[in-house]
Order: sequence, then structure tokens, then C-alpha cells
Amino acid sequence: MSTFKLCQSLKLSHRYATTEAGGQYKKFLTMLKRQQEPPYLYTSNPDIIQETIDFSVYKGLTSTIQQQQKTSNLSLFSQLGVNQTSEQLLRQNGIHEPLFVQQKSLPILFARRSAIIESETGSGKTLTYLLPILQNLGNRSCSNVIVVPTRELASQVYNEILKYLPDRRLAVRYVSGIDELQERKIDTALRESNVVIGTPKRLLEIFETKSGYFRNVRRIVLDEVDKLLPIKSLDKIGMAKTKPADKLLAMLTFYNKRAQMIATSATVSYKLIQELQDRGFTKRSSVIKCSPDEYKHGKVPDNIQHLFVVSEATTSPHGIMGNKIKMITQLFRQSNERSTLVFIPRELSVQNVADIFQEMGFAAVALYKKVLLPSSNEFEKFLEAFKEGEIQIVVCTEETVRGMDFPFINRAFLTYIPTLPEDYVHVAGRVGRANRKGIVTTVLDGADEQSERKRLKRRLAALKIKARKIVFK
Repeated sequence: MSTFKLCQSLKLSHRYATTEAGGQYKKFLTMLKRQQEPPYLYTSNPDIIQETIDFSVYKGLTSTIQQQQKTSNLSLFSQLGVNQTSEQLLRQNGIHEPLFVQQKSLPILFARRSAIIESETGSGKTLTYLLPILQNLGNRSCSNVIVVPTRELASQVYNEILKYLPDRRLAVRYVSGIDELQERKIDTALRESNVVIGTPKRLLEIFETKSGYFRNVRRIVLDEVDKLLPIKSLDKIGMAKTKPADKLLAMLTFYNKRAQMIATSATVSYKLIQELQDRGFTKRSSVIKCSPDEYKHGKVPDNIQHLFVVSEATTSPHGIMGNKIKMITQLFRQSNERSTLVFIPRELSVQNVADIFQEMGFAAVALYKKVLLPSSNEFEKFLEAFKEGEIQIVVCTEETVRGMDFPFINRAFLTYIPTLPEDYVHVAGRVGRANRKGIVTTVLDGADEQSERKRLKRRLAALKIKARKIVFK
């Protein structure tokens, strides 16, 4: 492309392109063109710190900390800043050593510095941001606000934090879709709770009418931040839309300019970091990137195996999805697994697909109906039933399961090809949690096998992984 066309595309005149300033701009474009990839971190703020972490040093880092432990008689968590009370609660919940992302992030978070954290799915990001909250709840209501993209994730984070709180009234969740009679009255809850968890839209509704409770927020967490602040946010006429999360964040930071801000996801692009810097992540913020630079779309854990299978091309009473469900049931029976996740496209009805599995004799449920249970005890019963195989199949979408943790699930099925490589990262990350072996199987349409194989190959190639075809003998 010529300099004139480049300038024209940037709404610069040809006259400008021929000036001295235009000549310097041409040199800049030439230099920019030579760069194969844009810099991971773009910022005009020199105080932003980027910490790129290579997984190859993980064992060395752990060995160093363990060596220090021998000489100092301190536990791994203690050396990272975790106090004795929190460590005891961790042990009661079966957690004895910090994971890699926790080793790198906790000292920064305990120092009250803001941070943007990118780490693999299932690597322990939720506990990473919960520990500083649990250890320093604050002495005022609504001291900590955790914003999540879905009501399902809000429910899981809420139930997770209840494991560590001495008083359950100290945390409250607010999402749409739950009967308010089942939740505590808003004023009472906001007055008593130090931790507020919710989706952007619901929290924004509360903030706009009860902003006084949020004047003393000291910590703001954006979990699965790439879903909260999507890069492409233009309407039909090209004007930027104001997302609920955007507006909520602007309001919270207006009253609390010194609040610690934490953003986490398995996929954080340099463009997203730039957007976060425009929304409060400014001086003394750290960017902690726990995956090698060559994984631009995020990294799928190495302990996950990727397969694909082709469904029948015959006509099913339930259409293409019926053929795929039939294939999934066959593979599920052969796997000897107690339970599994099945992902469907967001435009389909989760309940309808669960009903088809039920017709075929399986104990299947829609995820959204089980996660939004008002009682923590009921949620724990659902998890136990899912773990033991009393619930065999849970049907969900990528959006509803984002960030959720089912540590006992070893296998998941996709009935579609994700639009973006990043979406596949989050879907695949539901299995193989905490370094367990996992298998993700994508079911392709037999009537359109060649086209779908090419699309799947492109998605996986962007993530530097390959899938093996399942062949029945």
C-alpha cells in the first residue's frame, strides 16, 4: 500500500503526506510495517510494568521457594504473604501449596498494587484474587466488588468465597434471574457485606440507586475481563457503545481513584490491556502474563488432548444436532466417565438439548438451572451429584460456563466450532483442571465434513495444537 493510501485510510490528506511531517510519518509506517507483531504491551505510561513469565522456569521457581522454606521454616504460602489464619483455611479446603500464577501474583496483590493477570484456564486465578480479599476484607460495607460476566460464574465465585468467610453475611451476590425474595434485602445486604459479587448489568442497576454504599470501595476485581470489556463494541453506525461494565467501572473509579484494581483472564490481548489502562489501570499497575509470547490467542494446557469425530450425515428427527447428540452418547458410554460437559451454540436452547439427552435415557440438565440455586448447600448437592454421576450430562454454552470450575470433569464435547481461537481456549479449559488429564472432542457435521475440518484446523493452528480424528473400527 502506498503512503498516500495509508494516509488516506487514516483520513490524512495527500498534501499532508508530501510535507516534512508526512515524510517522518512515512518513516514511522515503514518501521511499523517491519514489525511482524505489534508490541504485547502498548502504553504511553512509563510506569506500567509487564512481567512475562516462561513456564519452563516454573520448576526452578518452585524449587527456589522450597529451598527458602527449609532455611526460614516458613511455608510456601507464608513466604508469599498469606497469614496463618488464611493458610489454615486453605488447608481445610485441601490446598497446601500455591500454584504458579499465585506465586507470581500474590506478592504484588498483597502490596495493594493493581494488576492485569493472564494465565491458563484452571491455573488458580480465582483463588489468586480471593486471597487478598479474604485476608483484608476492610472494615466498611462494599469494600470489595467482584464483577463477572455471567450469573453462573457469579454464583460459583459466591459459593467459593463462602468456604473461607467466618460469617456468610459478609458476602452477597446480585445477578438477574434470581428471585429477590430468595436474596437478602438489598439495603440490609449492602450494609452488612464486605464483598459484593455480581454481573455488570445488575450491579449497575443497584449502583445507580444506592451509590452511597459504594463510596468506600477499596478493591475492584474484573474476572474474565475479556468478556466484560470486549474490544469490538461499535453499533451499526460505527459509534462506540457504552457497555454496562464500562459504565459501572467508570462510576466505581470516580469515587475510588486509589482502589486496587485486578483483572484476570486466560486470554488478554495487548489491545485489551490498552483499554484497561484507559479505565483506571494506570501508575504502578503490573501486567502478569503467565504464557509465552508466541501464544497470542491464549494457551491451552498441555495436559489436554484434542479429538474430533464426524457424525452421521443421515436425517435425524432432531436435525443436525440430533446426529451429534447420538454420536456423543456413543462416545460417552465408551469413555467409562461418570459425567461430562456438552457445549452447544448460544443460539440453541440449552434446555431443549438437555431434553433430547433425557429422551435417550441419560440424566441430563441445563447448567443455568442448577448453578443459580439460591442456597449454597443446594449448589454443593448439585456438584456432588454431577461428580458421582447422578447427573451424567450438563449442557451449557461457552458464555455460561466461562471461568467455572468442575475439577472432576475429564471430558467435554463441542457440538460446534468456536468462532475465535480464544473461545476454544476457554471451552477446552473446563477439563484438565489442576494438571489432570482431559479430553476435548469436537463433533463435526457429517454432511459438511470437509468444510468443518478446515475451519477446526484453522482454529487449532492458531493455538499451536492439533486434533486427532476418532475412527470407529
